[in-house]
Amino acid sequence: KQYPIALRLATKFNDSKENKHASDILRLIGDIHLVSGDKLSALQQFDKACIINPKDIKAWVSRGLILNDGTQDKQFQSVLLKFIRGNSSSSLTPENQSNSTTGLQIVNSKADTSLSVEEMAMSSFRQAKQVAEANPAILSSDPSIGPIIVACNIYMAEILWRSSKMKASAECLDSALKLNPKHPKALRLRAVVNAALGSVKDSIKDVSLLINHLLVEEEQFGLQAAAPEAAHVVNQKSNPAAMLQRSSTSLRLKGVDGKAKKTMIVIDHFSSQLCPLLFMRALLLLRQYGRKPHSSVSKSIPGGQLSSAWEDFEEITERQPNCAPEVWYWFAVTSQALGKLDEADVLYTRAITGGLPSHMTKHVLLQRFLLRSFLKRHLAAMADAIR
Repeated sequence: KQYPIALRLATKFNDSKENKHASDILRLIGDIHLVSGDKLSALQQFDKACIINPKDIKAWVSRGLILNDGTQDKQFQSVLLKFIRGNSSSSLTPENQSNSTTGLQIVNSKADTSLSVEEMAMSSFRQAKQVAEANPAILSSDPSIGPIIVACNIYMAEILWRSSKMKASAECLDSALKLNPKHPKALRLRAVVNAALGSVKDSIKDVSLLINHLLVEEEQFGLQAAAPEAAHVVNQKSNPAAMLQRSSTSLRLKGVDGKAKKTMIVIDHFSSQLCPLLFMRALLLLRQYGRKPHSSVSKSIPGGQLSSAWEDFEEITERQPNCAPEVWYWFAVTSQALGKLDEADVLYTRAITGGLPSHMTKHVLLQRFLLRSFLKRHLAAMADAIR
């Protein structure tokens, strides 16, 4: 209900070039349109802000975000393209471009009608990045700009990744991680991109950084969530999830149900983030093992790839016993490769009862048949030897 009032107040201000706050006001009007659900009107205002002040990083990014939405929503993309190509007043025109004194090459929505939404979004994010690079002092004078540039690099990396331009995507992610070396989204996407480029070792390194960071956070949150009544349990050496589980059990036994529930929330929160990463790392380790079967020791992970992958699968199934059947399948495959045949048989059964895709089910049935045949022969041979 307050958006129309805010919009009227904002539009009362002068949006001419003589007003040094004009681009800020136009950006504010754009934000009001955006939060009220009118993305096209918001784009129009962000366009005007970029024309009036080509150095307005936030306007370029806001413009890029709307265009980026069009890269992932085909229905919105067609509406967006129709609006851009049919509404010249909302576009950055050649005349506007010639008025720029920044030396930057401003994107032209009207003239570049052949450009895709992806290309226009990339150009907006690139403009923001170029402005920041041309004015290094802005990073220290405005603390909000650094995270914005990191986000720009990640958005560009995502667009390039979806376009299968892996090397360019990796370069954008490297730029993002120079500004924020621990950014989880950048690390995760770089792991995916590196895997696509064949750099499995680098992918494992990035995923391991994320996992270790989350484990440290989990332990810290767990210590805060645990009450003094469970201190003797918390102080025992074990992995964070097991420690928190014992802490919760101890608290429930002592009647401290509220803190027990809080502890379980911590476990669920971190497990939901950790398990996909553990699964990703386990599959990368298996891929690395498959490439170099005679060199089973990974420098980035202690022990051999197979053993390390097995430990990751075990961690996932302990944290989330009702995890996807694909996890149980690959856990079984890894156990079989390690020679843990009885365990592999049980895990294959667990996978098949969980509802695997048909092509994987056929493989499981075959492997389980071969395993059981081998185990029967092995037991018969042992019985003969004893006799």
